[in-house]
Amino acid sequence: MSITIVLAILTLSFALLGSCNMALAQSATAQVKDATASAENLIKTTENPGAVNLGESLIHPASPLYFLKALRERIEMFLDSSREARAMRQVEFAQRRLREVNSLVKAKRQELIPPTLEAYKLHIRNSEDFSKQDEELKVRVGEAIARHLEVLQRVYDMVGNPTAKAAIRASIERATEQ
Repeated sequence: MSITIVLAILTLSFALLGSCNMALAQSATAQVKDATASAENLIKTTENPGAVNLGESLIHPASPLYFLKALRERIEMFLDSSREARAMRQVEFAQRRLREVNSLVKAKRQELIPPTLEAYKLHIRNSEDFSKQDEELKVRVGEAIARHLEVLQRVYDMVGNPTAKAAIRASIERATEQ
């Protein structure tokens, strides 16, 4: 009975959370290409041409289904086998945290921005750790993080909560260290 419930929750999480790059037949190389394409194909805004806009997250930390997102990410990391795939997956997770911050701003839940950005900084740190031994991978991770800076700056300008502003400033500083 409990196995059925766990399987139902996992199935529901994959259905609710959109595309999942976890096909068991997919090779590690294909997973890396998917993560790289995701990081490189960022949407451009119409209000400010040339500005990077990561979009918003349907499920953010204020959502009752957020635990499913965390579970999904743990499974994705478990299935990634190479350091390169893990590094790019961490960049993808960092990008997801930025989408969640955008959603929290629009949902007027700015008090949840600091813990979300702590998770962002953790993903950045993990991506740096996974890419330490590969110079080319380190450059790709650095380029993705550089794109995050503009998004963080724009969010900083939209936020009124002083604690959230301080967390965004700390995230910008952390990203510029890379």
